[in-house]
Amino acid sequence: MLKSKSEKLEKIRSLLISNRFIFILFFIAAAVNALGEYFPNYSAQLVGFYIFGAIISFILIVCDDVMTLLYPALLVSMFSIKCYNSFSIFIRHWPLGVVVVGCMVFHFVYYRFKVELGPTFIGQLAVAIAVTLGGLGKITAEQYFSPTAMFYTLGLGFGMLGAYVLMSAHIGRGKGYQLNIKFANIMVMMGVYACYMVLHHYLINIGEVLQGDGVLAFQWRNNIATFLMIALPFPFYKSSKNRHIYLYVGVMMYLCLLLTGSRGAFAFGTVEFAMCVISVLVYDKKNRRSNILLFTVMIGLLTLFLGKILNFFSDVTNRLTFESGEFDVRLNLYMRAIKDFLSNPIFGRGLGYMGNRDIHPSTQFALCWYHSLPFQIIGSFGVVGILGYGTQYIFRFKVLLADYRSRFNITAFLSFAGLEMMSMVNPGEFCPIPYALLCVMMFIVVEKCNAVRQRQVRT
Repeated sequence: MLKSKSEKLEKIRSLLISNRFIFILFFIAAAVNALGEYFPNYSAQLVGFYIFGAIISFILIVCDDVMTLLYPALLVSMFSIKCYNSFSIFIRHWPLGVVVVGCMVFHFVYYRFKVELGPTFIGQLAVAIAVTLGGLGKITAEQYFSPTAMFYTLGLGFGMLGAYVLMSAHIGRGKGYQLNIKFANIMVMMGVYACYMVLHHYLINIGEVLQGDGVLAFQWRNNIATFLMIALPFPFYKSSKNRHIYLYVGVMMYLCLLLTGSRGAFAFGTVEFAMCVISVLVYDKKNRRSNILLFTVMIGLLTLFLGKILNFFSDVTNRLTFESGEFDVRLNLYMRAIKDFLSNPIFGRGLGYMGNRDIHPSTQFALCWYHSLPFQIIGSFGVVGILGYGTQYIFRFKVLLADYRSRFNITAFLSFAGLEMMSMVNPGEFCPIPYALLCVMMFIVVEKCNAVRQRQVRT
């Protein structure tokens, strides 16, 4: 009897981590996104929250593998980026959050595993200390302990450290899959859903596109571009197994990056795409000739239609120039970050400091961002922040380069580089959920894959 129950549980777990279930989740989230265009006050997204809240709660109860949670959590994060300045709407549904958190507590208490700390733990600890001490000697108690500041301080600091400890013990517990392949599959499907969101937006606004106005402007472009930058290298990683499908998926992701109209995506996404192409040509020796032919044809088509392409993206290229008025806000924020650093060079101003809202007003329950990772570090955490984040970079690169011949490690490096490049001009990795948490999870996967390879070498 017990054996029968155990077998049924394993079948359920296998289904929940399977590619089949990932596709089911994709279509549910696609429906939520599509319906969101026609219902007011984010009603469709609210329904989506309840559906995925139930799914995530069920997974937390029956599964001991955190990897199973990754795709549904990412889908929620993606379709919710359209809900701009909607804190007052969603806070009314706080009981759903209580249920999910309760299931989370049950999961980590019931499924207890031995803690496995990898090399990046030290860097994560250094960042946690720096974030917690940010603003010391300058920030007021009211600012430091405000709900918004505490959310980000805990989320980026010791809360993220705790997430690392818990996830490192609960990732890869499932049976019947390779951790690197499963993570890559999820990242590819994350990117495909991001492409769907962009292309769907263009489809419902096709009239405006056909009028010749070029790239569409929409509020969530930087967020969706960040998801695409993280996902972009993974179809190229999988292209050696099924070259035609995954290379085309990678090209589609890059084109959708450009269609977001994000300046960061336009500039840094092109750099990342070029790096992905080079990695394919270097590592996929078997298909090198055919890959060279494919990319040569792409370059030829780009050259042939270059004039029309530049005209279509003229709004983006114009905003890339220093003559654009949009640069004034960012430059003022960067100058303010330097000023804030000099006002408290050891610990910075802290995350709760809201003195820069005169330059860029933030939405409800959002920090007053500097919109650039290096300036955020110096302005919010000072020298301690530089040392903390510097330590994290050292250990992260050490893990990535532990096996430079591994295509998965190189892919993770390119994905991390994409996130960091977007974080140069946007909050990026300073958003605890989903970007910082996803980044931490990716490094746990790399650590575990490195450990597997090391054991194989020893035996």
